[in-house]
Amino acid sequence: MAKKRQASREIARRIREARKLSGLNQQEVEVEIGKAKNAVSRWERAEVQIDATDLGKLARLFKVSSDWLLGIDDEVEMSEVEMSEVELVRDYRQASPALRAATLAGLQAGLRMERDPSG
Repeated sequence: MAKKRQASREIARRIREARKLSGLNQQEVEVEIGKAKNAVSRWERAEVQIDATDLGKLARLFKVSSDWLLGIDDEVEMSEVEMSEVELVRDYRQASPALRAATLAGLQAGLRMERDPSG
């Protein structure tokens, strides 16, 4: 019984970690995968076990393997997305609308200069 509880806590920890690295809050995840309010919170606190269908939805949403979420595989592979990119998206989402607009404008200006240095 203790092993099962420990495994449930590990799955809960990994769900929370993947969600945070994805820059999503619990409510956003619930909307994305079509779950009721507080479902993600209950999974993250290991109050209820997640079923295989929902585990697969989370793996796709977070771009990690189901094996990683289950604790079978210790190496997380953020498919085609570097951790720095995930952190950038998370920081962007936390920024104020004004900072988001300024950041986007700066990036677009930089890309234009890079494409046409003579300008």
